[in-house]
Amino acid sequence: MKNLFVIALIIAVITLVMGVITQIVGHSLIISAAGWNELTQTFLLFSAVFGIWDIVRKKE
Repeated sequence: MKNLFVIALIIAVITLVMGVITQIVGHSLIISAAGWNELTQTFLLFSAVFGIWDIVRKKE
C-alpha cells in the first residue's frame, strides 16, 4: 500500500505543477488549468485513502 500512496502522491505533485504552468502560460496544455486542479484533487484523495488504508491494515 505504501507504493500506491507514494505513486498517487507523486502524480498529484506532477499534476499540480502542470496546473500552475498552464495558469502561468495562459493557454491549456492538453487540458485546462481547472482540469489539472481537479486531477490533482483526485490523486490527493487517492493518496489519502491509500495512506489510511495502510494504517488500518497495520493495526489488524
